[in-house]
Amino acid sequence: MGVVSNGSLDFFYRHGVADITSNTPITEDTVFRIASITKTFTAIAVMQLEEQGLVDLEAPANDYLHSYRLIPAEASFRPARLRHLLTHTAGIPQMVRPRRALSSGWFGESFRLDESLPTLAEYYRGGLRLVVEPGTTFIYTDHGFATLGQIVEDVSGQHLDRYFREHIFQPLGMSTPTSYDPSGLSHTSRPDTTCGPLARKL
Repeated sequence: MGVVSNGSLDFFYRHGVADITSNTPITEDTVFRIASITKTFTAIAVMQLEEQGLVDLEAPANDYLHSYRLIPAEASFRPARLRHLLTHTAGIPQMVRPRRALSSGWFGESFRLDESLPTLAEYYRGGLRLVVEPGTTFIYTDHGFATLGQIVEDVSGQHLDRYFREHIFQPLGMSTPTSYDPSGLSHTSRPDTTCGPLARKL
């Protein structure tokens, strides 16, 4: 736990280790994966685009999604809107590739830092299936926010890491080592860092 005031660390408390194997202690510079907190940053990015008039929360997500499509299980389903994605009501399942989640030995459908990371279009094979009608059911899922991250990229023309850095992290003074891409971080042991659209993990 750290308390930062006026750009300086006023208070720091640690418990546990950064790496169990080497018994490396946690320090003020240890990098952590912040996992689903990245959903907050993604929502901020979407709302920034909405404020600029570049997206409409009531518009179908497919209007802005260029890399793959949201495909309803039934033709009668209403379209999934941005608001549905933000509120986990778009009808996207919790797991898209459950076999990977169960067999990878890793956390859910995320990827190890040493694995080659596919694009979302590759991972979803061009389409992400909506299993229930949007707006009818709450299903907590990383894939909805991964899709919002892809929309931020498709609409802004910027990689999500760059968008976050320029429009969220830098304005907030979160210059280092906050990143959506762990590849550029220097560290003495393999960190759990926040990563890119497959929320890598969102």
